[in-house]
Amino acid sequence: MGNDIIGRQFWIRDIVDSLRSGQTTQMIVGLGETDSEALKTAEWEYRNLDLRRVYYSPYRPVGHRDLPKEGPSPHRAGMLYRADALMRIYGWTMRKLDAAFGEDDNLLRKDPKLIVAHEELTGPIDPLEATAEELMQVPGIGPMTADRIVSSEYTPSSWREMRMLGVAESARPFLRIGNTWQTTWKKWT
Repeated sequence: MGNDIIGRQFWIRDIVDSLRSGQTTQMIVGLGETDSEALKTAEWEYRNLDLRRVYYSPYRPVGHRDLPKEGPSPHRAGMLYRADALMRIYGWTMRKLDAAFGEDDNLLRKDPKLIVAHEELTGPIDPLEATAEELMQVPGIGPMTADRIVSSEYTPSSWREMRMLGVAESARPFLRIGNTWQTTWKKWT
């Protein structure tokens, strides 16, 4: 069954390439796969099938004897969407997301970007000295905002000016502006 679906997706990819409209797919989660398996499949499909997006839908029990009696946690699909966005929009790989997974290969129930930021950043960074890639590791800064900061012709010297560039409040503990930063920075395990 799986190979038949992949074969059809390759066929659609080849047709869609000529139409330039893109392809999406839906993944039903909660049938025994781990979050890691679901996201590895999505990563492979993004790379090999040129998908625009994967939609994650939680399995809903239908009473069939061969299927699970319960569906996944209501938060599971949301966590998968967050991790998927980091792969799709930020270009992160599963290896980069490694810290966001528990021992059971499921996502920890915290924002994956926040977990990776605490894992990889050793302290607040100066946005005026950072690259766009470094800034994209900071919660509250996306690709467009990182590019805006790096290409800005003036040097923002206050949080107000950073917010005008599109930096969200959640970035505050991770940034050092004008030699000041929020003092609640904690590297947690």
